[in-house]
Amino acid sequence: MHILIDENGNYEPNSATKKRWLYTRKKEFPIGDIVFPGLYETYNFKVDRFLFILVLAFEFYGLYVFFNILPNPFLAFIGFGVDLFFAIFSHIYKAKFCEAKNKKLLAEKGISFTDGKSPEYERVLQKKKKIWCVIWELFWYTGIAALALVKVLSIFSYAAGLVIGFKIFLILIYVSTAYIHIFHTGYFLSELWFRLWLKKERKIVDHAKIERFKSDLIHDGLEVYRKFPLENLYKTEKVNKQIILTPNEQKLSVFNNWGILQDEELIGLVSAQPDELKQKLAIELVHAQVKMLSMGAHRGEA
Repeated sequence: MHILIDENGNYEPNSATKKRWLYTRKKEFPIGDIVFPGLYETYNFKVDRFLFILVLAFEFYGLYVFFNILPNPFLAFIGFGVDLFFAIFSHIYKAKFCEAKNKKLLAEKGISFTDGKSPEYERVLQKKKKIWCVIWELFWYTGIAALALVKVLSIFSYAAGLVIGFKIFLILIYVSTAYIHIFHTGYFLSELWFRLWLKKERKIVDHAKIERFKSDLIHDGLEVYRKFPLENLYKTEKVNKQIILTPNEQKLSVFNNWGILQDEELIGLVSAQPDELKQKLAIELVHAQVKMLSMGAHRGEA
């Protein structure tokens, strides 16, 4: 569960904030033979935070070394800035990539989000988006790796007098720096950005007074409640603030949701079902999650 979203509360971020959440690291979860990519969850933030602090230490140490060995010491500052620039820009399409993975999976199961288009069209569309995102990332990752190579070559060009052991130590630092910038820096900064935005958003609304809920600037949850009709009969189950109801007189179940449906809550609801229904429910609930991306969190909105 996200540290800033009460699992038993009914708070739901607005659409813009939910989309910012897509930039953070997700944990895939398998159900049967389907691997779901994850949507509303942040995974391994503590690791990303530790490695980001470590990479800053590496960067400042490298800055000190290059400031002393380069003909023009200010080139060291340029290298430091370029590293962060590349790491941030490589992450720009992570949200689109996350959304495309979820929509592509749903399209493969017959669900389309493009009006008037078939699920196959949706699948191809989301596949193209994923490919473009990967190409974008690889471009900037190549830049990070190339910069690390330039730093390594600079050691042999401008620090010939250093002992071989110290050179190897510096090389390991620059290789580690490139690795962390590629795989961790963007995720850390994205979660930090999301948390800052979420805190700012929640200050706007006084959750104790319903009349203050209505705002032209923010629409988050005092009593956010939605019903999602489900296509099958499922076992009645409750996890935190979500519940599946299966009235005896009806042929279909109904998913009642307060606030935002987080990935762990989704998994909890799915795990209570018989094995033959787990995947079907997971697909329906991911569908509900994706629909929430474009839904403002208005009170009582269905």
